[in-house]
Amino acid sequence: MARRLVDGRLRRRLHLLLLVEFALVAVLAVIVWHSRTPDRIDASVARALYARPGTVPRSIAEAVTTLGDPAVVVAASLVLAAWAWWRYRAVRLALFGPAAVGLTSLVGHALKLVVERPRPATAVLAHEFDFSYPSGHATGATALALASILLLALGSTRRRAGAMVAAAYAAAICVSRLALGVHFLTDVVAAVLLGTAGVLCAGWLCSRGG
Repeated sequence: MARRLVDGRLRRRLHLLLLVEFALVAVLAVIVWHSRTPDRIDASVARALYARPGTVPRSIAEAVTTLGDPAVVVAASLVLAAWAWWRYRAVRLALFGPAAVGLTSLVGHALKLVVERPRPATAVLAHEFDFSYPSGHATGATALALASILLLALGSTRRRAGAMVAAAYAAAICVSRLALGVHFLTDVVAAVLLGTAGVLCAGWLCSRGG
């Protein structure tokens, strides 16, 4: 029997889950598009988590966030593809990681161009000047992490440990973007929703007929 990336209870509830995730991304997009200033929650979280230049937390955030750079995420997805081929000897599973990460990231970039949300004022200090919603780093990291978790779940003996590492990686990238002051909380939340939905869509497509 062919291996399914999305199966069981998740497969049965997938359409509802995807509908909710995409709807939330769209609602957040409309909210931030209409309001060019951050709301109270965005502003409060930004103040609470911001790491000022020259501090140790700032240096840690800068080091962590490089692990979510597009080039790093793409390279990691190719490593994931090589591992999937070695482990399962299935072309669709090998292609799943890079395809899911790449397509999800492209959708996120397109959404940036549509919403055109300005970054926080503090982003200037990090030399980031493009649009803010959703976070590209958080989208890519979430997609990479979930793609890894789905592939590990197919039969790796270390799937629990691998899933914990992948989830911690995505969470660390998300927090680092807030600590650097280059994104608002809503940017990161939308990125996690988009990354999750995109990978689940790709997983469902790869599982059809399986």
